[in-house]
Amino acid sequence: MKFDEMRLFWIENNKLEEDKNKFLHIGNNLKDKLRDQNLCKKIFIEFLNINNPVDHNEIYPKLLEYCKSLDNSKHLEYTAAISSGTPAMQVCWILMAESVDFKLNLIRTNEPSFNQDIITPVKLGTGLPRIQKIEKENKILKDLLPEVEIYIKERKLLIGKTEVSLHPMEFCYYRYFLEKAKRGNHEESIPDRHLPKLMVQVLNKYYKESFPYSDKGKALENAAINNDDLPKSILSENMANIKKKIINSLEDKNLAIQYTIKNLGNRNDGVYLIDLDKKKIKIFERSP
Repeated sequence: MKFDEMRLFWIENNKLEEDKNKFLHIGNNLKDKLRDQNLCKKIFIEFLNINNPVDHNEIYPKLLEYCKSLDNSKHLEYTAAISSGTPAMQVCWILMAESVDFKLNLIRTNEPSFNQDIITPVKLGTGLPRIQKIEKENKILKDLLPEVEIYIKERKLLIGKTEVSLHPMEFCYYRYFLEKAKRGNHEESIPDRHLPKLMVQVLNKYYKESFPYSDKGKALENAAINNDDLPKSILSENMANIKKKIINSLEDKNLAIQYTIKNLGNRNDGVYLIDLDKKKIKIFERSP
């Protein structure tokens, strides 16, 4: 198999101080062989700060954190080769793929003497009933979530029976992602340092609909008219304020998190969304 990029993980060998970087040397040798065989365009050696390579409780969160720092654009596809590493490491790859905490394919390699294909896919499904049970329970919990309602002309946001008071710009950003979730098109990918031009235009439209007599949206209006760039930091600031206000308004913090705008990528790149079922979202012009 050939790949555009390959990442080889290594940890320090804690048995002997003079042999601390043993696995790094092995990784570099493997990197040279892969390059000689022209199997990959780019090869990276990545250090994982794992003290106990047989403890899945330590491995999983660190492995997941690393994976979520990668570019998660829709056109990219990740594959994990799970034959190498400790059994705990293999388990963590399987758990990650099955839970979809990070979307990836799994493959394993076989010794040629076993009279099998050298590379075979790892298929998941009925063999992991516990994870399937958790997924079912999560779906039930999501079905029980209170509805979120937004009233455009009255600039009002209700989560269940609780009103969340947002400033004008916060209200427009929240409506933007709520409208996307309502249409079933949850995700907004923002790979650059600036907000997409179309997003700015839509935000300006929402601002005029809810706050027609306010002058505070002039910067947004000018950016939309002149096709100017708005820094993504503005979105981050509003997201943080919205999250704080939702958490402060609802008594249950775990419940409140379900209604916040999430960033699924890293600090410089990411996919933004409100992860709610569209059946839970009601958008009205004004109260009946």
